[in-house]
Amino acid sequence: MKFLLAILFLLLIIILLKRKLFKRHSVRDDALVTDSMHLHEKWDKPGIHKEILDRHFTLLLQVQETYKLRKTSSEKRTLCEKLAWQHLDEFPQIRPILIEWGKDYSSVKHEKESFYLPHVPTFEYLATILIEKGEYDKAIGVCKQALAFGLQDRTKTGYEGRMRRIMRKKGK
Repeated sequence: MKFLLAILFLLLIIILLKRKLFKRHSVRDDALVTDSMHLHEKWDKPGIHKEILDRHFTLLLQVQETYKLRKTSSEKRTLCEKLAWQHLDEFPQIRPILIEWGKDYSSVKHEKESFYLPHVPTFEYLATILIEKGEYDKAIGVCKQALAFGLQDRTKTGYEGRMRRIMRKKGK
């Protein structure tokens, strides 16, 4: 019963978010995700590509919203962590589609495939939750995974700096 309520709650959040986020034009991550969603809805690739992008953006929105609520209850933090792990597990199938999609919409040609990847904050959010739980080694593993996928966390030091900060925190 709780699981069904959680699913219904997430669906409601997604519906409300779509209505709310599509009206935003700021430079915050929510707006960047929204801009990406607008482009993805216009992408004309057939079937499975579209389904994979739909899944990616659904998970991304769910993780973002539950992340914001993680400090309000342990259930919301647990749900956010579960959704984030699920997103990470599916990311190997998502990544090539995101690259193809990025290439279709980019006016710039680049030799590095990771150049075409959008910002995927799920990795940052999961690392933060794991740090809050004191699971530093797992948080470092998430950062290493993000680096292996060629993702950026939009900080000056990137995931390398994030890992150094986690190691310092672990040593205290």
